[in-house]
Amino acid sequence: MEIKGTEGYASAAEKFTRATLAIPFRELHKDFLKFIPSNESKVLDIGSGIGRDAYELYEMGHVVTAVEPLEDFRLIPRVWIIIKLLTTSYCF
Repeated sequence: MEIKGTEGYASAAEKFTRATLAIPFRELHKDFLKFIPSNESKVLDIGSGIGRDAYELYEMGHVVTAVEPLEDFRLIPRVWIIIKLLTTSYCF
């Protein structure tokens, strides 16, 4: 079942994943990082895609709830996190 507002995203999951992982989190969000508290905070990531940002925020010490409506994107983090844990750099 396609969820209104998500049309077309599922078919671009692989392309989106490659593009997301090609840009380091801190580089992509350099203008936004100053607004992220340094102390532990609760973060809600709605439309979390592959979960890369949620993972990075978790690594920064935050409690993160990530919500992604598309199964195509929810399946990718399982593989990505394993790769992240086994390597020191992103590889896709």
